[in-house]
Amino acid sequence: MIGNLHWIDLCIIACYLVVVASIGFAYSKRQVDLEQYFLAGRGMRWLPIGLSLMACLNSGIDYLMQPSAVMRYGLVMILSVFSWLLLWPWVARVTLPFYRGLNVFTAYEYLERRFSVNVRTLAASIFLLWRIGWIATALYVPCLVISAASGGSLPLVPTILVLGSVVIFYTSLGGMKAVIWTDVIQFFVMFGGLAITVWIALSHIPGGVAEVWNTASDAGKTVLFAGPDKSPGAGFLERIGPWFTTDMTAIVFAPICMNASVAAR
Repeated sequence: MIGNLHWIDLCIIACYLVVVASIGFAYSKRQVDLEQYFLAGRGMRWLPIGLSLMACLNSGIDYLMQPSAVMRYGLVMILSVFSWLLLWPWVARVTLPFYRGLNVFTAYEYLERRFSVNVRTLAASIFLLWRIGWIATALYVPCLVISAASGGSLPLVPTILVLGSVVIFYTSLGGMKAVIWTDVIQFFVMFGGLAITVWIALSHIPGGVAEVWNTASDAGKTVLFAGPDKSPGAGFLERIGPWFTTDMTAIVFAPICMNASVAAR
């Protein structure tokens, strides 16, 4: 036992890291040109690509932030998900065919062709700064949870260095195919674990789903459309929280982030 982590938990984590690192090493021998490395040889099917996108657009941030946000604001948070229903057809019918027809490795290569190398450099720099900040947070949050679950027996900084090194190893060596297939594994781990967690939680609540819904309804958390909190004690974030989460994220940031992520891949 290390804190609250059983030796079985540690074995599962270690085996998982070995598996994803092995995938990167296995695919490293198949990288013969840039098309294989960056575009997976343009031969991947839609299912693993779709699962990969679903996995890479979720992280430890979502697992910790979303439950607390829903508990605080209620089902109004789900409105941000509806933006994907408008986004997916556009990406599938416009964005992806457009970039595929250009026969380029990245969207930034197109920007240089269309405008100039300065535009390409500016766009790439903005994207890198944004992703570095996001990835750093996405890596820090789950490592913080692991450290807390172990009671501090697994130090935070070494945990970050180990996990970060494994990720760099398999992505650098294996290229896009390694990234896609490790994302597929992560998809089943994340969403399978989430489904099991929900099932275990509901099985221990008298009344099950009905009781959860009634309790949330009594607390006013089942309203889909809610304005800002105007109560006297509400702070700035409470006042803008629901509006920012639904309107700003769904309408502005989600399309930009999705298009940038897809184009970068």
